[in-house]
Amino acid sequence: MRVCAAKTWQSSNANDPLALPSAVKRLAAMVAMSDVGMVCAAWYLKNIVPRIEPALYRWSGGRMTSLPITPVVFLETLGARTGEPRVAPLTYFIDGDDVILIASNHGRAHNPA
Repeated sequence: MRVCAAKTWQSSNANDPLALPSAVKRLAAMVAMSDVGMVCAAWYLKNIVPRIEPALYRWSGGRMTSLPITPVVFLETLGARTGEPRVAPLTYFIDGDDVILIASNHGRAHNPA
C-alpha cells in the first residue's frame, strides 16, 4: 500500500488555520449553506468524483484534483481478487503532528467491497 499526496491548487499556507480562505473556498462555503448547494455537492461527490478522480490523478501525475477546496491524497492498493492496482482518493486534514485521513466511500451507505 502506498499513499501519494496530490499537489492541489492551494496556497502555501493551505494548512494555516489563521489564513484567510481562498475565493474558491469562500464560494463553496456560500453554496454549501443552501439546501440546493448541499444536494448538488452530495451528487457531485457520489457520482462524478469517483469516476474522474483516478483518471485525473494518472493524467496529471498527481498534480490536479477535482476537489480544489480540500487537500486530497491518493491511496494506491492492489485488488484483493484480481491483484490489479487501484487508486482511491481520500480527503485529509492535519491536527497538530497528526494526519487524519477520511475514507467514506463517497458518502454511500454500503461497503465498497
